[in-house]
Amino acid sequence: MDKLNPEYLPLLFDEPIFVLNDHLTREDMAQDENEAPAALPSCKGENKKGILIVNEDNSHAPISPEDEEFLFKGLNTLNITLADVAIISAGDEQKAGVAFNKKIVFRQNPPADQLYEVNPINTARQLTCQTIAEIRKSKDLKVKFWLGLKKLFPVEE
Repeated sequence: MDKLNPEYLPLLFDEPIFVLNDHLTREDMAQDENEAPAALPSCKGENKKGILIVNEDNSHAPISPEDEEFLFKGLNTLNITLADVAIISAGDEQKAGVAFNKKIVFRQNPPADQLYEVNPINTARQLTCQTIAEIRKSKDLKVKFWLGLKKLFPVEE
């Protein structure tokens, strides 16, 4: 029997289907940066470039429109749009099972040694920052955030 293409599974089931990384084969997990899978419906964005944005503030609410506008001012400068990313709240990260090769985490009281540094996580790279609201309110944090984005998404000159 041939292997069923995962995109056809919704035709067989009425309830949401989540693919967990534990059940994927090595071939399923092998991805090209330009070929990231689509985000699940619980995520905002289409995840075309495999960029996961996690909002880990205490409210566990979606990113506010003001924070989203600020975030995309920086990302658009690097040719990254909402279609290229998946935005989720911290509580949804494990449930969503979104595949990514780059991750930006906004959290209250992040570890100082990881702050605005690009760190490897398995085969991905992660940038950890304060909350978007904190960054928006501080000129110094805006500069650090921009420099961190440039490290995470190096632009070839």
